[in-house]
Amino acid sequence: MDKKFETLYYFMNENVSVIEVKKLGLADDAKKDQLYQWYFILNEELSLEKLEFESAFVDQVNGNEINVRKFKDAEFRFDDSFGKFQNKEGGHIIMKVPNAVLPQPLEDLISKNL
Repeated sequence: MDKKFETLYYFMNENVSVIEVKKLGLADDAKKDQLYQWYFILNEELSLEKLEFESAFVDQVNGNEINVRKFKDAEFRFDDSFGKFQNKEGGHIIMKVPNAVLPQPLEDLISKNL
């Protein structure tokens, strides 16, 4: 089966995952909001929330570059090791995981929701 997406960022802890994917097989002139998608996943329930992207920028914090992604009802700040995801339910400290390690249940869940 052809892969529908490529994992760009994968952060997780025992409870949640935050993942950015790039959809594959779209036209070269596809808009960014069609190509890229962020997901917030409750790991145990395998419940997926598609995040509504608003903006991306880099913040300087104590001399470190922190990537910031703002979504409709959430914010994600991350570097090369860790991230903090904040939404209306609260905050989650999550660690960066190599993209190739995406577990099959999460891969299947995202494929179904692209």
